[in-house]
Amino acid sequence: MGEMRVKAIKSWDKLLTWTLSPKNQPYHLASPLDQKVFQVKTPELFQFDENYGYFSIYHPIVGIVTDATRDIEVTNCVLKTLPPSEDHNFTQDEILAKVMAYRPLKKGMKIQISEKETYIIDAVIDLWHGMPAFGLVPEKKGSGTPLLLYRGTDLNLTSEKGWASILSDLDTTGTGHTTYLRARKEIRAWLEKMKKNEKPARVIGFSLGGVFVIYTLIYEYDLLNMDAKSVAFNPPGISDEVLDEWKALPEKKRPPHVVYVNQGDFVSQIGLLLTNVWELTLDHPMGVIESHVTLISVQPLFKMTAVDVPLENQSRE
Repeated sequence: MGEMRVKAIKSWDKLLTWTLSPKNQPYHLASPLDQKVFQVKTPELFQFDENYGYFSIYHPIVGIVTDATRDIEVTNCVLKTLPPSEDHNFTQDEILAKVMAYRPLKKGMKIQISEKETYIIDAVIDLWHGMPAFGLVPEKKGSGTPLLLYRGTDLNLTSEKGWASILSDLDTTGTGHTTYLRARKEIRAWLEKMKKNEKPARVIGFSLGGVFVIYTLIYEYDLLNMDAKSVAFNPPGISDEVLDEWKALPEKKRPPHVVYVNQGDFVSQIGLLLTNVWELTLDHPMGVIESHVTLISVQPLFKMTAVDVPLENQSRE
């Protein structure tokens, strides 16, 4: 069954990649070139990708919603094994966004952010029809930065929250925009609580969750942490009107953030980009599906290259 699933996805990926190739253009990169190269040598990360990656024939959980609490423990274990390295924060955040956010987290649960950091699920925010965002606080008050973790697209057609997620992707006013505005009161209430009782939070998300991060940076900038970076992985772009709201903010009020887009990922080719955008590449060209769902940080070699955002956005207008 697992092998048949992977074979079908890869065949579909080839077809989509060929179909979308005329519109899936390379990013305009910054000049002079600003690039970082990372080599991963941790066997546990390779094993995790083989057993649990999106293309695993065994038990894929990356970017896939599951109900098994065992999968929370699996994710805890891989986060605890992350070695100290230059790309540690990137790896940690990517696993949180693409793996932990898809787990059945409940209020009061404890999860491992790293070997030494334990966080508690303080809140599960219902964005729309069960679509969750998770508010995390450090177990030891003041020991870390609170985190709002958005789940990405849920393609489960048998659940109400799955359909809500898909409909949010298709929002004609901008991917996820109406959903975010519906849930803004609850999102803002939790962020206000953190700023008052703990410290300002940062936000992380992937895909649909990534664009929720961008909306949070723009609309709730006054409540976010100004030291710890918020991170958006593989987000779709935003509309001219929303980007104009960001541009209207004085730079000193803009929360620190980073946006990662993957080479070959058509999702991030739609709409306009925010700022501080980096393209992620592997040692081979990725197909449309592969580029969106691959856990980049557990691959043997990957590169980060700065994108010339003004030029990129100009080419899309």
